[in-house]
Amino acid sequence: MWQRLQTIYFSSSLLALILATFTPLFYREYGSNQEFVELFATHFHYVRIVDGMTNTIDQNTPLVAMLLCFSILGAAAVIYFFKNRKIQIKISGWVMIIQLLLLASIAGYWMLSMQSDAEHTRIARMTINQPNMGTFFIVVSLITLFLGRKNVQKDEALVRSIDRIR
Repeated sequence: MWQRLQTIYFSSSLLALILATFTPLFYREYGSNQEFVELFATHFHYVRIVDGMTNTIDQNTPLVAMLLCFSILGAAAVIYFFKNRKIQIKISGWVMIIQLLLLASIAGYWMLSMQSDAEHTRIARMTINQPNMGTFFIVVSLITLFLGRKNVQKDEALVRSIDRIR
């Protein structure tokens, strides 16, 4: 199982998804250093400091948590079905679609934080936007999942060509 290159790709994809659950997905800091927004897999964290008082708002993000959970389970299933290449190809395709939806939902939360900023912003305020390591891990997972799927398809094509020769 581990001697195949695609299993290494799939396991690195699973590892990257597990790391993405524990790191912030994006971070927004406002120029006054009095407000910042972080998106984690389980909650949307908003902190505002005014006159020494800290106001914190946490909102649950069940969509991001659910999509990340399905991605982790799918990546584990792809590794588990190492003997059946057709199932690996189908599951990896579904996991890639789920990860694209996950990236779209992260972009949606980022746009939502920008919209809330536009409602009560001053002209002189500057914001610092940056995707954090969690988003990077999801992109790495998507790339390694694609490379693993490509290798599984190559193996399947090789087996079919050998069957035709027999």
